[in-house]
Amino acid sequence: MEYEEEKKTFSYSWEESKRTAAEKLDGSYLLKTDRADLSAEEAWRIYTLLTRAEAAFRTLLVAVGGTADFPSQRVSRGSCACWRITG
Repeated sequence: MEYEEEKKTFSYSWEESKRTAAEKLDGSYLLKTDRADLSAEEAWRIYTLLTRAEAAFRTLLVAVGGTADFPSQRVSRGSCACWRITG
């Protein structure tokens, strides 16, 4: 982003890869936890780390020719994922 004081103009450019990644996160989230010791920011950080770990594991499964079976919902205490490696 740039602002030219003399011309009173503002300009910007998009980093398309960052914009595309950010669009995937658009929406509203409601996180529920039994961890009363966590702030909202800490709960969000843990959630995003979990989703990144799951994405990395999916990538690994594809590399070894496996598949992942996910439950239709996350359970109320923590998360649940069932992995089946085939091949």
